[in-house]
Amino acid sequence: MPAKIPAPKLKSRKLEAARLIWQKAQASAVAFIKTFEEKRSGKTAGTSSDAEQDLLRAAVVFSGAGLDAVVKQLLRDAGEALLTPAFLDSSDGKPLLREVSRRLRVSAPEEDADAPGEGKTRLLARAILSGSPRSVVCQDLIGAVTGDSLQSVEQLSRVCGLFGLSRSECVQPREAELRSALGTRNEIVHEMDIDLGIANRKRRPRRRDEVTVHVRILLETAKRFLETADKRLGKA
Repeated sequence: MPAKIPAPKLKSRKLEAARLIWQKAQASAVAFIKTFEEKRSGKTAGTSSDAEQDLLRAAVVFSGAGLDAVVKQLLRDAGEALLTPAFLDSSDGKPLLREVSRRLRVSAPEEDADAPGEGKTRLLARAILSGSPRSVVCQDLIGAVTGDSLQSVEQLSRVCGLFGLSRSECVQPREAELRSALGTRNEIVHEMDIDLGIANRKRRPRRRDEVTVHVRILLETAKRFLETADKRLGKA
C-alpha cells in the first residue's frame, strides 16, 4: 500500500471544502490499491485479472477526479479573492485582462437583438446593474473555467495564469510525470484502456508501481494548488 501524503496545512477557511475533497480522493485511491494488494496476496506468478486491473485503474481515475474537483472547488470558494487589484495591475495579470476582455467584447446576436451594433452583452448589463460589477465579472469567469474538465497540463496552467497561481509551484515541479499520469487517466476514462492500435484490441496492462506513481503525482499536484492558493490568500 502506498504511503499516504500528509494533508495540506492551510490557514484560509475558504479552502476547507477543497481540502476535504483532497482527503477523500486520497482515501479512495489508497483503498483501491490496498484492495488490489489484498487480492494479489499470495499470488507469486501470473498476470492480474481484469477485475484486479480495474482496481488500479480506479485508483488513477479517482485521483484525477480529485485533482479536478479540488481545483474547481478552490476557484468557486476563493477564486474571486485571488483576483486582487495588485494582481490585476501586475504583468502577471495580463492573461486575466485578455480573457475578461474577450468575454465582454462580442455578444451573441440573440442577446442584443433589441440593440444591434451597440456591442453590449447580458454579462455587461448585469455587471453594470448589479451592486458589485466586479463580482459579476469574476463569477462569470470562474463559472467558465470550472465548466471545463481540468484534466490536462495545459488546462491547469491556464488556471494558474488566470488566477495568479504560480505555475512553477503548481505544475512544473514534476510536469512530465503529471502529463503522463493525466494521459493514463484519459486513456482509462475515454478509451476504457483498450489499445485500439492493435488487432485484438486488448486492454493496456497497468502495473501497481506505475499506478502508485500516477496517484501520487495527481494528489501532490492538487495539494500544491491548495498550498499555493493559501499563500496567495494570506497576502491578499
